[in-house]
Amino acid sequence: HVHRANRLMASEFGYSFDADLAAARALVADWPVLQSIAPEAPSDPVFFVTGLPRSGTTLVETILAAHSGVAAGGEMPFLNRALAPALEGLRAGVPDPGAFAAAGARYLAAGRRRAGGTLFTDKAISTFSRVGHAATALPGARFVILDRDPRDVGWSIYRNMFAPGSHRYATDLATIGRYIRLHDALVAFWADALPDRVMRISYEALTAEPEPVIRDLVAFAGLDWEDACLAPEKSGRRVETLSFAQVRQPIGRQAVAGWRAHESDLAPLIAALETEIDLFA
Repeated sequence: HVHRANRLMASEFGYSFDADLAAARALVADWPVLQSIAPEAPSDPVFFVTGLPRSGTTLVETILAAHSGVAAGGEMPFLNRALAPALEGLRAGVPDPGAFAAAGARYLAAGRRRAGGTLFTDKAISTFSRVGHAATALPGARFVILDRDPRDVGWSIYRNMFAPGSHRYATDLATIGRYIRLHDALVAFWADALPDRVMRISYEALTAEPEPVIRDLVAFAGLDWEDACLAPEKSGRRVETLSFAQVRQPIGRQAVAGWRAHESDLAPLIAALETEIDLFA
């Protein structure tokens, strides 16, 4: 049934991995120019929680939002919109520090309206691909990126239905594997470029021993410690992602290594994961 459902979705919405790869290469190629500009952008903190779908981003956002000083913004659409004029100038060869400063101000205004708080999280999945651009427009931003066993992520992506037309790579196991490796290459690039602004969290480590990981997360965010962050299931926040049921339960390992029950069916995914993606080929 899962295979049939994905074939039906694929027949309605096409996908080009080569287009995503080209976009990724263009984004990392922007970095040398971004490093050379220093916009007088707003330094207000904002917490981006990002990674692949089904990697644990909703859980980590809920942990941060359990803090009394943080509002949960969910998957906001504002970053890409705010950055668009600055990115257009950058690609035209006329990088404008003022355009990035304006982008940061526009983003913060929209994010605060949506989240209902001055300090907030943004769980937009696409942020992992443009960390350097967001960091330039928002010098106070911090980026938390989830790492999870790619076989569990791939299986969860394949068996869940996303909004029609979104995550178009999600209908084919081999393509999911290639996309995961593209994600990994981008994350590695930005984590190396901005080590003080990017924190990578292992989903397996978080679910095995939550407290030390959560304490490191809260410290990375520059927040005072609050015990409420250890019990995100009690936060009572409204969750509108596919993880709405999981985050209402105590942190556990129920979702770890679920791929093993379907290992033979997931062979195309597992094979595709063996090939790394080169962003500079």
